[in-house]
Amino acid sequence: MNIVIIDADLVGRNKHRFPNLACMKISGYYKSLGHTVTLKLDCENLDIYDKVFISKVFTDTRQIS
Repeated sequence: MNIVIIDADLVGRNKHRFPNLACMKISGYYKSLGHTVTLKLDCENLDIYDKVFISKVFTDTRQIS
């Protein structure tokens, strides 16, 4: 199964370097099951993935679409 994870804080904030623990846990879980996990920095071509996860930590991060 192809999984994609989008960290909205990486996309929506300049100079953001804090790891998103939710994204890391989702990635680790699906990798442990043998699935392919990809981190994307945009919302293009998401239809090629089986599951899409988007997570943000900071409330002032702009909404991505």
